[in-house]
Amino acid sequence: MGEPINQAQSAKITSGNFYTPENSAFYSKFHYSDLDPKTDNIRLLRIKRPDPANPQQATIDCDLIDSVSLASYKDKYTTISYCAGSPKNIEPIIVNGCSFNAFANLGHALRQARYFWRDKFDEQELLLWADQVCINQSSHLERSHQVRLMGEIYAASARVLVSLSTENDIGGSIEWLETVLPDLRKAVQHQDYFSDPGRLAVEFFSNNLADEYFHLGWNAFICTFLKSSWWSRAWIRQEFIRSPDAYLMAKFHWINWKGAAEFIGIYDSIELEKPIVIYEPNQWAGHPPSCQACSFCGDSYLFMPVLDAQPASTLLTAKTRAESQPGRFGDLLDHISDVDICVSSDSRDLVYALLGISNHDYGLYPDYSPGVTLEDIVCQLARNVISHNKSLDVLTMAYWNSSTASVPSWVPDLRSYSLFRSGRPIEQNTQFNAAVFSPSFHSDGKGRKDRVLRVQGVRHEVLRRKIKSKWTRKFLSTTGEGLRIMGLAQEGDEIWMLHGSSTVFILREKDKQHYEIVGAVPYPDEILDAAPLRLHRLRQDINRLVESNDPKVEFINLC
Repeated sequence: MGEPINQAQSAKITSGNFYTPENSAFYSKFHYSDLDPKTDNIRLLRIKRPDPANPQQATIDCDLIDSVSLASYKDKYTTISYCAGSPKNIEPIIVNGCSFNAFANLGHALRQARYFWRDKFDEQELLLWADQVCINQSSHLERSHQVRLMGEIYAASARVLVSLSTENDIGGSIEWLETVLPDLRKAVQHQDYFSDPGRLAVEFFSNNLADEYFHLGWNAFICTFLKSSWWSRAWIRQEFIRSPDAYLMAKFHWINWKGAAEFIGIYDSIELEKPIVIYEPNQWAGHPPSCQACSFCGDSYLFMPVLDAQPASTLLTAKTRAESQPGRFGDLLDHISDVDICVSSDSRDLVYALLGISNHDYGLYPDYSPGVTLEDIVCQLARNVISHNKSLDVLTMAYWNSSTASVPSWVPDLRSYSLFRSGRPIEQNTQFNAAVFSPSFHSDGKGRKDRVLRVQGVRHEVLRRKIKSKWTRKFLSTTGEGLRIMGLAQEGDEIWMLHGSSTVFILREKDKQHYEIVGAVPYPDEILDAAPLRLHRLRQDINRLVESNDPKVEFINLC
């Protein structure tokens, strides 16, 4: 085995913003053959058996199988899903007799997979697909091509093995989950008219907290299972959802994803209840202050943050839905709203990672060329959505953009989605004539392509004065109407109806004929908001005004 590269030198940018451990010594000894981008060929790892005396910790030794077609190996290989972590943290593995610096978390995941295989399928050959080794990370062209195939790679596998833990995590989470699940299932089934699953689950946890095994196991579950970085990693969504089957691994124990989904479904309901705390914090001497199970005891207000299972619950629910509707993954825009809970070392992957679970990708494809930025990608997405749908309704996802955002105001900024996750959904406008819908896209003053959207619209009135309101943002218009406003509007902003949209927008003039989208007038409740109904009647008028070339219709530039 060769000497690993010094860790201080281990971080390297291989392409764009993607960081991976330094492997120049490996590349000098081993040369990847090119994969034909016109085929669906991939590479696989053949994992060798470990030293029987040390099956968990023995160094991974494997051979790289070059250029095999997905069709010929369908259901014959297993994939790995993990959170890469820092490229400065490495674990040397052996690939074709050469030392390869793998992410430390990948090394840990591979050793867990090998141990899983020894227990489940010991007589069978272990063929694995792992991105860092099976894709030539030094070639951005190959990365782009293989990333395009990623969804199909996971779909063609027999299963995915998910590594939730890292080497230094607390053990015992999976064992605790498997022990507790049967009793928890039984507890919530005994419900009457006055008892819902959430309250029964609270009672189950409260009744068991005095047991030290339960308490310590729950702490391990929170720290290693629930708080695993894996749940929030952008790429794992398609890796997990597209795979035919999945096992969740933590510290060399595992559980099938369906058991975990059942448990989280019950566990998540606890957040809907106010728990009754039954003993003082840190009951057992020697428990560290960081014990998550101890941290809420005696203070019910700390209970819910400890239980935060949203990333796990969101993903397991998506997997369950996909299982019930095979092949139906929804529109790319349906998945965008989850981006705010995702992280990625390469920001472009916040979009690219969703392509494999989208039935409609609007013509986007992964491009890891150094000059391509996330801003370029979301601008292209917005333009393609407008052109394909012949509608401006995607603009309803944009008006929460920060005033310092690096994307135009008409382009949804993925990083702002947590602000309007509960906002008004997109409605396809069926009331206008698409034949006369004629938006155009132009470069901005800095020469950046597709940064300015030229549209037709009718100016209605101006927001005159803000009205004090405890719960909503309200303004008085120049006609004296009180309007509820969504977004970041201020006095002096203008109310517009844009041709091709179902929404009445609030625009802010930057200079003559150049505007920013800063808000919208939500569709009114006919009883509570009778006055704004007049604004929304503009939706019925805008098509007629545009078709007749009415002088009220103006061309404006959104930037």
